[in-house]
Amino acid sequence: MDNPFEGLTPDEESFVEIVVMLEAGALQGLGQLTNPIEGKKKLNLPQARRSIDAIEMLHRRFSDGLSEREKSFIEGVLSQLRLLFIKASEGEKS
Repeated sequence: MDNPFEGLTPDEESFVEIVVMLEAGALQGLGQLTNPIEGKKKLNLPQARRSIDAIEMLHRRFSDGLSEREKSFIEGVLSQLRLLFIKASEGEKS
């Protein structure tokens, strides 16, 4: 796996860290990561949706000021999370 922090400026690194923190919250809500408080994986679609929405807001609000690496990173994160959210939503309906 590529290191998303390699060769970044301090500002780019801070931006990526914020996105990674929100991504972790989304992945916990999607049941992909263990919730450190409960010690287990649990599906929580509202939590996942809030985290994804926050990442989308960052992308919308700051896209004009992002480097190409930042744009590529946040767009990749959003694509992955949206796909996982759809799959989790469909699985919950079954």
